Amino acid sequence: MKLFDAVDAVSRALSRYELNLGVTWYDAEGGLRRARLTERGRQYVKRLREPRDIARSTEYTYLGPAAEQISLPVES
Repeated sequence: MKLFDAVDAVSRALSRYELNLGVTWYDAEGGLRRARLTERGRQYVKRLREPRDIARSTEYTYLGPAAEQISLPVES
């Protein structure tokens, strides 16, 4: 969770000024690695922050014998 909090903080700061971030580093084997945080990535992080009530919007299907199928809505 700490990693997400850090990404969230960077994402918010970049969004404030509509900036993108590009990072380059060397991996353990000496290879060059790159990552970017663009508008698309900032929007994804923003969606992850939004509260979700999965239980209310999900319907589970339970399958029994081949001739029987029951769908039950999830109750809160």
